[in-house]
Amino acid sequence: MKILQSEGHDDRARDAILRILHGHLRSSRGMRRTGLGFRDICTRMKERGGFKQQDVARNLPYLIDIGWVVEDVQNRAFTTPQGTLRSAEQRRYRLSAQGIEHFEGASVYSWSPTKIHGVNVSAINSVVALGEGNVINANLTGLARDVAKLMEGVQGDATLTDEQRLECLVDLATMQTQLSRPHPAPAVLGTVWKSVEAVSIAAGLIPLVEAVRNGLHATGLL
Repeated sequence: MKILQSEGHDDRARDAILRILHGHLRSSRGMRRTGLGFRDICTRMKERGGFKQQDVARNLPYLIDIGWVVEDVQNRAFTTPQGTLRSAEQRRYRLSAQGIEHFEGASVYSWSPTKIHGVNVSAINSVVALGEGNVINANLTGLARDVAKLMEGVQGDATLTDEQRLECLVDLATMQTQLSRPHPAPAVLGTVWKSVEAVSIAAGLIPLVEAVRNGLHATGLL
C-alpha cells in the first residue's frame, strides 16, 4: 500500500516505529534481544504500511531526541579474511520507559519528582526542592497509578501556564509522598487535592480527576 505524503505522514511513521518496537519488546526472550537494528525496522515498516527507508531515517532520530526510543551502541570485534582483528559498531533501537508507558500505562514506579518536563522553572519566581523516590504503600497502588496518570495529564496539557503546571505537579508529588507512608494524612491529602482538582478540571482532565477522587473516597482518605 502506497502512503501518500501529507501533514500527518510523519506522525503515522512515528506511531508505526513505536508499535514495531513495542511488539518486538513483548516477544523478546532476552535482554540483548529487546532492540532492533535500523535495517530490521525498515523491513518491518515496509511490510506494515509501505513506509520507505527515508521515513525511518527522518523519524527515528526524532523519537530518540524526545526520549521515546533509546539507541544502544555496542562495539563488536571481528576477524577479516586476511586475519586482521577489527571492530565495528552495532546500533540497535528499543523503547524507553516513556515509550513503554505510552502503550502500557504508567507504573507506580515510573514518575520521579525530578522529571517535571515542559516547565520553564527559570521563569517562575520560586524555588522548589523535591525528594527522590517512588515507594508506594502496597494498599494504595491503584490510587497511586491514578495519581501518576493525572501527573502525566497535567504535564502534557498545553492550556496551563508554567506556574500552574509546576504548582499542580508539586501538589501531586506531595500526594505521592503521602501515599508512600504507612499511614497517609487525610488532612494533608485533602488540602493539596483541592488545589489539584481545581487546576486539573480547568485543564479539562475530568476523567483523570474523577478516577483520583473516587480512589481517595474509596480508601477513606477524603
